[in-house]
Amino acid sequence: MSETLEPATEYARDCSSPNHPPPYKQKHKHLNITTISTREDFSDLSAAAQPQADIMADLPETPVHPAQSIGFFYLGATIHHILTRIKSEPSRFPKIQLIYSPSEPLVHQAIISLPKNGMRLTFDGPEQRLRLIEVLDFQLSRLSYKNATTIFKHEDYPSLTGPPFRHIYQKFGPTTQGEFLPEDGDRGKYCISWPGIAFWFPLQAPPNFAQKDWANTISDLSSNACGAAVSMAIFDGETWPDARKTIFTSDMSADFLRAPVPASRKDGVPAEVERAKVYDRGRIELVRRGETPSFWIYLSETTQQDLLTELGPPDSTYKKTSKYTSPHRHHSTSSTATRPLAIDSGSSSNSEADDASAWSDEEDDDPDSAIAPGEKKEDLGTWWNYYTHGLDILISTPTRISKRSPTSAESGTDESEDDSSVVTPRNHLTVTKVIVHGNVPGSYQFNRHRRLQWSLESYPSPDHSHTGALTSEMKFRDIQGRLREVFRSVYEDEAEEKAQQEPMAINRDWGEGSSMGGSVEFLEGFEGGEKGMSNSVNIGEVLVYGFPGLGFEVLRNGVVGILQVW
Repeated sequence: MSETLEPATEYARDCSSPNHPPPYKQKHKHLNITTISTREDFSDLSAAAQPQADIMADLPETPVHPAQSIGFFYLGATIHHILTRIKSEPSRFPKIQLIYSPSEPLVHQAIISLPKNGMRLTFDGPEQRLRLIEVLDFQLSRLSYKNATTIFKHEDYPSLTGPPFRHIYQKFGPTTQGEFLPEDGDRGKYCISWPGIAFWFPLQAPPNFAQKDWANTISDLSSNACGAAVSMAIFDGETWPDARKTIFTSDMSADFLRAPVPASRKDGVPAEVERAKVYDRGRIELVRRGETPSFWIYLSETTQQDLLTELGPPDSTYKKTSKYTSPHRHHSTSSTATRPLAIDSGSSSNSEADDASAWSDEEDDDPDSAIAPGEKKEDLGTWWNYYTHGLDILISTPTRISKRSPTSAESGTDESEDDSSVVTPRNHLTVTKVIVHGNVPGSYQFNRHRRLQWSLESYPSPDHSHTGALTSEMKFRDIQGRLREVFRSVYEDEAEEKAQQEPMAINRDWGEGSSMGGSVEFLEGFEGGEKGMSNSVNIGEVLVYGFPGLGFEVLRNGVVGILQVW
């Protein structure tokens, strides 16, 4: 059984010349996404080239930990983290293929294929967590088990392309009976698994194979009827038949499903933010994993020190010097200005900050260079960029916060609401805006930030027939429909409602020289009630919609790429 998606997009990187990497190659083709549970074509992305034994001996040794990891590929790691690590080693990972569904990128799985390494990594759509690690070609990597035993050595089996069944059974020990997956008559693949790890072997099933007990099955698998292993998988679960039922939907909040943090650093590493719950009146609850309590951000109240204490220092900062500037610094000489996907070479520590600059508005490296002598440039705050948390946070003087949601259960209970919504500027700086990034595959800013899921908690329908939260996985048409009902009472008439909700278009393919390169520039137009900005753009790759206190950057497939709260 397989699922055919519409033409998907595949990006490949060829790092044959690391100093001058070629531009991204975009290919369109029909992809047959094989359902994991049937294993119909497990090795369809396997590299065709067969390395020699001496080449294999030069490959770095990669440790295998069942139910946890292969090398630095840890179950539960985000696609942002994995891509950042991969692109920091272009000589080791010379080619990357990203495969996803253009129409439903948050529903279907995203796949990172490493054909030159014989590996495939599969992430769930909503959380973008690594759920399945597959080895598709044993000759393209040196895998070690328990830091001593090599799973497959070409010199030990020069005529084979993978480890034989007897070798694997001796390394991992006794286990329960597996399952045979027929493909053509008596031919098929036999899957045998241990907790957190499974292998597939091609098998010409002998007569009455399905009726045999485990002892006789082992005998058949050790005979010439069974070929060498063609693939291996790392997953979370006791056996593959059980794990595959929930492999993309199981809870990934357990600590052991993430890359371990050295004991010496645990106290200094902020807990990972799992979800941003957005409430009216500028309240944002950052829900964190484990037993760490939530961190609440109150716009125009939460300070820089609060952020440092709870989230740690930002990955980068950028001083906001223009009313419509983007939250990231731009380098006009960047070679990545028009690239559609952030898969390039660079160090793990710096690449995230460098990537974020490639989609912002173009400005001089010295923001003050164009100011006339004696002219004072207005200080509009500083963006704190948290790429690993999926957040951008603006620090500036306190501003007016949005009013309470008209349909909130608390609406009308605060008699001083109108007065308290106007904040008198104070000397200390506070959080005044928050951007939550969706990291949607196919979007221009993909892999700039980690994906952070969000939900809107204070916006039930007026008749309270729909009281559930609006979530980041919903299509915008559904979110928009609810919010139109919620905020209908705040507009004087239908004409004002229509004018305020008219989308603004952005086409990021125009390049960074355009003043329309940043989402924040357009989102802020809704805050001041500015009219006519949408008339300057007729077409665009994304549309920006605004509601009181909320802004949405919507991709052409209807998915929300960015949420801004003010």
